[in-house]
Amino acid sequence: MSDLLVLAPLRSEALALRLGGVRVARTGMGAKAKAADAPVVVVAGVCGAVDPELRSGDVVVATELRDGDEAIRRVAGWATLARALRGRGLRVFTGPIFTGDRVLGAAEREALREAGVLAVDMESSRLAPSDARPFGVVRVVVDTAGQGLVHPRTLVTGTRALMTLRRLGPALEEWAGAGVERAIETVERALEQRSAPIYVRKQIVHNVHVVGDLERRGAVFVDELDEVPNGATVVFSAHGVSPQVKTIVLVGHRGHEEVEGTMGEAPDAIRLVEGVDDLATLDVDDPEQVAYLTQTTLAVDDTMVVVDELRFPSLAGPRSDDICYATQNRQQALRTVARDADLVLPVGSENSSNSQRLVDVAERESVPGRLIDDETDLDPAWLPGARTIALTAGASAPEGVVQRLIGELAGLGPVTVEDRTVGQESIMFNLPREVS
Repeated sequence: MSDLLVLAPLRSEALALRLGGVRVARTGMGAKAKAADAPVVVVAGVCGAVDPELRSGDVVVATELRDGDEAIRRVAGWATLARALRGRGLRVFTGPIFTGDRVLGAAEREALREAGVLAVDMESSRLAPSDARPFGVVRVVVDTAGQGLVHPRTLVTGTRALMTLRRLGPALEEWAGAGVERAIETVERALEQRSAPIYVRKQIVHNVHVVGDLERRGAVFVDELDEVPNGATVVFSAHGVSPQVKTIVLVGHRGHEEVEGTMGEAPDAIRLVEGVDDLATLDVDDPEQVAYLTQTTLAVDDTMVVVDELRFPSLAGPRSDDICYATQNRQQALRTVARDADLVLPVGSENSSNSQRLVDVAERESVPGRLIDDETDLDPAWLPGARTIALTAGASAPEGVVQRLIGELAGLGPVTVEDRTVGQESIMFNLPREVS
């Protein structure tokens, strides 16, 4: 379990969330609500709808919090939280939540709707941490905009809302520790806390959309530390820097930041192997003392071909699989769906190794694969005869780009979208304490 603590106002809400597998602290209702301390905090419970589109059981993720003093608190990381919830099959809306001092009636909610508010509650603004630790707000609709809290259907809608609350746990835990997404949020929080510019050594992730957005907000990406002014704040990329490893054979791609960082720890002791052909010239000091590591974003099948050919008597490997879980999951999922496709379109940037490997996986399944950054790269010449198109994305590709690509394809003719779930990700990471 991660460092997540979920704050729930009511006993029934707390019980539903605990049954969902998360650690919960009951805060009390309304003005009596008292926060509890934890590295990662999510406020969760029921809410009243302001937007008439919301139905009972819908999930609302706050992008910002408002209250009666017209104060506004923006909530960082809401997009990744919403994405994690949608990944569990929930109907999710994002927007401002208003915290009132009482249950608000129809006329008051209508005024808030005109101001862009999505839903109302009585606790979220009061429970928001005063510092910049990871924080989110997830509320489930119990009464719709026209229903009101006192209504013959309240028992039914309340039960539905509590059942939805119980389903939130895995997504909240996923959000509390997502790896690459946490790297992005680290830069976002550093910008909020310490103001621009924030220097980032290498691209925080290999995706031009993410990098471009951070640059517009004040992040400055550099190749080496000597480009950073004295006293400036520096964030290292998600690919890491010279980790303290002692190894001889490193399976990976020359020039990749992760490979350079690993080799930089012990350049005299590490031998880089890019493929089976390199094994013919592999020279080691002592065949009895050989270990191997792999770049985390390689194609699993290709990597194992190389590892299987490392014929040393006492070969040692990592205690756990080196290939990034997000990379493995995407490759396995694509391997499954590619068999039913005429064309595979992985969304990702050319300098993203794990995105490039998705093309390799498609072609290994005898299906043409075309790596694209976004919908503007879509070539109509690829589409004739492609009745079924498999869409996938690199580990750092934003969900919004995938959705825009679906919209682009829909603009060319009728499209039926089918989501396929091959596995669930449950690996957890936390933000660095400097920005948590």
